[in-house]
Amino acid sequence: FGDRHAPRLSVSREKIIAIGVGAVIGFYDGFFGPGTGSFLMFIFIGWFGFDFLAASASAKVINFATNLSAVSYFAATDNILYHYALPMGACNILGSLAGTRLAMLKGNRLVRGFFLVVVAAMVFRLGYDLLTR
Repeated sequence: FGDRHAPRLSVSREKIIAIGVGAVIGFYDGFFGPGTGSFLMFIFIGWFGFDFLAASASAKVINFATNLSAVSYFAATDNILYHYALPMGACNILGSLAGTRLAMLKGNRLVRGFFLVVVAAMVFRLGYDLLTR
């Protein structure tokens, strides 16, 4: 489970927590979706002791798996607007490749800083939206 800085949980307790968290996050991701990667990063760092780079990489793998299952379902039920989805998917792939290379070059410090800036911006935006309604 990556580099640990938090006290290690027993393997059986860690597995039980991982299954429970997986079920809750899976439900949330399937029902609502936005922010799943951030929730996963918080959980990986806070509960399982990952560093930011390992947490980010692990969250990406889980997000990819859940998104792949969603795309499979929506494609099978003919609910994809391909003229929007294909260009967005291509840009997402290019951004992911660039971000991965940058994260591997600059390491944990860059990932942590970028993550905190994005979370702060989202909190500010949410507060602004709530106050201006």
